[in-house]
Amino acid sequence: MNKTGFSYKHQRGAVLAVSLILLLVLTVLGVATMDTSGLELKMASNNRDRQMAFQAAEAALVSAELDIDAAVFNPNDYQAGCSGANCFTATCNNGLCFNGTYTAGNTQFQCALGAPADDLWLDTVLNVWNDPTKHLLPNPVVTGVTNQPRYIIEFICYTEKGDGTVFDGTNPNGGAPLFRITALGFGEAGRGRVMLQSTYRKII
Repeated sequence: MNKTGFSYKHQRGAVLAVSLILLLVLTVLGVATMDTSGLELKMASNNRDRQMAFQAAEAALVSAELDIDAAVFNPNDYQAGCSGANCFTATCNNGLCFNGTYTAGNTQFQCALGAPADDLWLDTVLNVWNDPTKHLLPNPVVTGVTNQPRYIIEFICYTEKGDGTVFDGTNPNGGAPLFRITALGFGEAGRGRVMLQSTYRKII
């Protein structure tokens, strides 16, 4: 009877080499999957943080509108030389700002704004967002955020009342005060930031 013999001399560890290559490929795929999952988690976290900041800024806008409705502003509150808690000034004391010219004796129609480049909410020297004496906080406070949103109210002269009242040179005091509200909201732990603006006309 003939016996068949097997020779192992040509194998030389080929199975081991193939196994190592497959293991390397699987490891690379696993690491890539982990990186993708981590990136998706960061994106979801950033989106949640931005949404929280957006909602906080919206809450600040609503609070500012309620402040304007509740306040009784007099013409001298907007004019140079004003003294008191409700004064709108170029330095944004108490979060009330006015960059323009409107002096005692002027009509509403003569009120004029300063240059757009002097927008107080952009002023890095005035620093309204970091100086607590130059911005306001919502009341009640916003829950779920580490840093409370903040806002400033800018008087931007007068506009038509919207009820058909003429507001021009023939009726220079027939307008209503117009305000620009700028709100800055922060997400959880202060990471995300959202700034919103609205204009608000106060009917008097």
